[in-house]
Amino acid sequence: MTDSTWLNRDHQLIPGKEVFHSERRFHLLAYTASHGQLLMRSVGRPDEPGEPETTIDLLFKPAAVVKIRDDYRGLAIRCATAAESAQVKTDHASMSFSRDDRVFVLESQGESDYVVAMAVGWREGVLGRTQQSFLIRSAGKSVTPTNRPSPSCRKPRGKRPCARTGVSRTGTRSRN
Repeated sequence: MTDSTWLNRDHQLIPGKEVFHSERRFHLLAYTASHGQLLMRSVGRPDEPGEPETTIDLLFKPAAVVKIRDDYRGLAIRCATAAESAQVKTDHASMSFSRDDRVFVLESQGESDYVVAMAVGWREGVLGRTQQSFLIRSAGKSVTPTNRPSPSCRKPRGKRPCARTGVSRTGTRSRN
């Protein structure tokens, strides 16, 4: 069984609407600065009794601003309300946001984080032992669609292009 979803259209991403929910544990697996890809995973353990058989890969692309933890016990993702989006964008006023940038709110155990990205998608299935991800090939290229240049090509307002060294272009990464 494989479940796959990719959300990047206005009619799919309605402000305030929950787009993903799982009671499983997710962790930060990878961030690819050159492509702005943020990959989170819930690991399947088919050989262990009582554990899920499937792996879930969850990808945000391209991630422009990130405020996340490295581990979530249960995870819900929803599109931010207009007020929440405005607040996040105000908090990162030096960034130049596209009309297609959306704020995704990550909720777990009564706490909220966020990712600003153009799209989110996931795939669930049995991951082969030599397969690194359902959604990212080993060369760092995604197997999901996008029509926007990587974030490393985008300029913060009034500044030269930044050298990408951190998780977000704002230079901040939150770990709760």
